Amino acid sequence: MQVFDLETTGADFRSPTQGGDRHYVAEVAIVTLAESGAVTDRWSTVVRVPLHDADGGLTDLHTRIHGITWGDTLAAPTWREVAGEVADRLTGEVVIGHNVDRFDLPFLRAALARAGHTLTVARTVDTLTRDRALRPVGSHTLTAACKAWGLTLTGAHRALADTLATADLATRQAALIGWGGR
Repeated sequence: MQVFDLETTGADFRSPTQGGDRHYVAEVAIVTLAESGAVTDRWSTVVRVPLHDADGGLTDLHTRIHGITWGDTLAAPTWREVAGEVADRLTGEVVIGHNVDRFDLPFLRAALARAGHTLTVARTVDTLTRDRALRPVGSHTLTAACKAWGLTLTGAHRALADTLATADLATRQAALIGWGGR
């Protein structure tokens, strides 16, 4: 099973020709998770973000949310340089994430398509959907879910920290309802 998270420059992955602003992947993390809850591999990278957006303006990195700066991205590989690795790690796998069905996976698929890759996964396990079903009252952000499940999330909104927290959350949820999809 692969747990992943993206940090992005915004929530709109559609290109301007599709009526969107096209935001970019700024960081990606993937960890391999055994059914026991053990993390057996971890991989992450900051991604070099285009300096200018589709309108020619300066791309907003959203540093205020995730803390990734222009200095971080300038030394990083481009999305085209890492897209193949990301696709290889996730293709055919059970993919776990917090809001993976409504945000991370659609955003990732669009970004991979722009780089010439496709992604087909075996199934998804969305810890956000599961949290709402198991704990219907209260906030369901990753930070709130971790707190409610007795977990600590240090470094929220950085891809590797969020991925490791999501792995812990998924393991706690699976102890109650198993590893089935969604």
